[in-house]
Amino acid sequence: MLQFINNVRVTGPGDAEPRPLSPEEVEIVRPLFLRKSKPHFDFEDIAKKIAGKGNYACRGELLQAPYRFNCAGKSTVTGSLLLPVFSQIHTSLSRKRLG
Repeated sequence: MLQFINNVRVTGPGDAEPRPLSPEEVEIVRPLFLRKSKPHFDFEDIAKKIAGKGNYACRGELLQAPYRFNCAGKSTVTGSLLLPVFSQIHTSLSRKRLG
């Protein structure tokens, strides 16, 4: 997760050059990587969380937008692969305690 996030670059209002995500932006997108229901998602989900719907352009798009990202919008992003494993372990241990 962090390896992917560290490679994302964004140019937002007031930015002269592409920059890494700020700590606040990382915290905004972190929950996307931890969803049990959606282990894979499009990069566009990250762009929407940071910039808001319709306020961004991704790599390869010619749109003028306040936020521009270095990743293609339809790039597949993999969430935490360990979350389903931890969830199963937790469920299993909970059943043993109750049963």
